[in-house]
Amino acid sequence: MASHSPTDQTRGRKGADHPEATQRRSDEATQRRSDEATQGTVASLTDELEYTYGWAAMTKLMHQGYSWSGRERKCCYLNLGDGTFANVSATSGLDFLDDGRAVAACDWDGDGLLDLWLKNRTGPQLRFLRNNTHRDEHFLALKLAGKKCNRDAVGAVVEVHSGGRKLLRGVACGDGYLSQSSKWLHFGLGADERIDRVVVRWPGGESQTLQGLRADRRYSVEQGTVIATEIPVKTIELAEARAQDVSPPGHVRIVLRVPLPLLPMLAETPFGRAGGSSDKPAGKLIAFWAHWCPPCMGELRKLAKHRASLNEMGIEFVALNLDEITDRDKANTMLRENGLSDDNPSIPVHFASEDMKKALEVVVAHVLDQREKLSLPLSFLIDGDNSLQVIYVGPLSFDDLAADFERFVRNPRQPSLRGAFSGRWYFRIPRDFAELSRELKERGLIEESRLYTKHIR
Repeated sequence: MASHSPTDQTRGRKGADHPEATQRRSDEATQRRSDEATQGTVASLTDELEYTYGWAAMTKLMHQGYSWSGRERKCCYLNLGDGTFANVSATSGLDFLDDGRAVAACDWDGDGLLDLWLKNRTGPQLRFLRNNTHRDEHFLALKLAGKKCNRDAVGAVVEVHSGGRKLLRGVACGDGYLSQSSKWLHFGLGADERIDRVVVRWPGGESQTLQGLRADRRYSVEQGTVIATEIPVKTIELAEARAQDVSPPGHVRIVLRVPLPLLPMLAETPFGRAGGSSDKPAGKLIAFWAHWCPPCMGELRKLAKHRASLNEMGIEFVALNLDEITDRDKANTMLRENGLSDDNPSIPVHFASEDMKKALEVVVAHVLDQREKLSLPLSFLIDGDNSLQVIYVGPLSFDDLAADFERFVRNPRQPSLRGAFSGRWYFRIPRDFAELSRELKERGLIEESRLYTKHIR
């Protein structure tokens, strides 16, 4: 047997418990935890980047005119009554070649059959499908009114006991993507007219039982009562009518909810100004044009005729050409052929630089949220402080221009009333100056991007 001296035993005991060994084990454990945390952080960052890049890719596709997720045809499934469903999309006639988005169900004509409203991204954007199926079967429709819970009884569940079956329906606030079906709860009873009882379970747990209800009726049920009120059925005869072909408007007015400060290169340079001027006009109008755009010539001729009226209103006007340098001779020829040459004082003309074109594309893409090629004719109405107020896409109506000048430039409306249509805004939409600044930087307009950096909050 080997013998150990007390010194050896003591030395062995210190090997495990010595402070240096303990510290070493602690450091190793700390390093392991740090490595695990780092790996977790890297994985989390990778997932976050993939998520961010995924959204950026989808947004880019939308800006290029693509659908959010492809052509989504409507699907219809038939309940087989055994816990399974059959796809009857084709036989039902619901699988239109539309890029579908939303569906809402309601008894639109009051005949006891649920009709459908379909909403699509593509045209026709709205379809109504009248239910013309079996009329010899029965139904029950209930409308709930809460007293102790919310008025619409959202969250309530109703049981209808009929012929040994229990049918369930619930009141929902929004029952599909961007859609809300009727709040009437519709129960299809089939060939059975008997209704044994109806049990309403209200939000909060209160239960209410109703008896004596008859099939093919509509009832209003108020929380806390034991008697349902019958609502007369109003049958509506829907006449068939062909959808009218509506031509898209030739022009569009976009009133900026929040006026956009314009870059000096767009708001001042075309007017021969290098900076702010003490004799600034009440407003400015820029008409963008090119030699390949015949409607632009009609636009400029019309504005030339109204030049005196523009001066009386205090609107300074310029026609800003967007042609390439190699096409400027063609642009000048087009002006002469239309009696709008450079020596005609009624139509001041300025040729845009490449940087001005880049800045214009960024501004229009920011306001219209699209990245497509600029559409001409295009006009900007600008106030005396160089803020963009209204964009006109297509031929400009002088009457619209005069009215917009009064409403948004000379006597600005409060933000809640700004719009191309009557009505009031009840929420604010902050402008994304950071994105606008980033877009300008990506186009190489570093100095110009700083104008919008100042507005970032």
